[in-house]
Amino acid sequence: MKRLTARQWATALAHITQDAKESEIPHKTKTFVQILRKSRASSLLPRIIALFGEIHDKENGVVRVSTTATRELSKEVTKELQELGREVIIDHTIDPHVIGGVKIQMDGVIIDGTVATRLKKIYES
Repeated sequence: MKRLTARQWATALAHITQDAKESEIPHKTKTFVQILRKSRASSLLPRIIALFGEIHDKENGVVRVSTTATRELSKEVTKELQELGREVIIDHTIDPHVIGGVKIQMDGVIIDGTVATRLKKIYES
C-alpha cells in the first residue's frame, strides 16, 4: 500500500474539519491522530500541522507576511501590506544590523529592499 505524503494527510485533515462544528473538532482531530498512528505516519505530524495551517490560511484568505527592518514599519507600509488579503498577519522583526530599507517575505517570495542588498547588487554589476 502506498504511503501518503504529509500534504495528502494535511489535505485530509482540512477536509474533515472544514464544515465541522467547533464542538466536533476535538473528536475529529483525535480520530485523525489515531489513524495517523495506525498508519505509522506519526513522524509526519509536525509537517502535517504546518501544511494544514497553510491550507487553512489559503482557504480563509489569510496572508502571512514576514518583514525585517531597522525600526517599526511606517503606517503607509503597514496599510499597503494589510491590503494583500482579507486578513493579513504581519510578523515584523527589528534588526539593528539592517542599515535601511525593508525585507519582505510572503508565500515563498522574498523582496529584499534593504540598503545592504542594493549596495551588493551595485558592487556585483
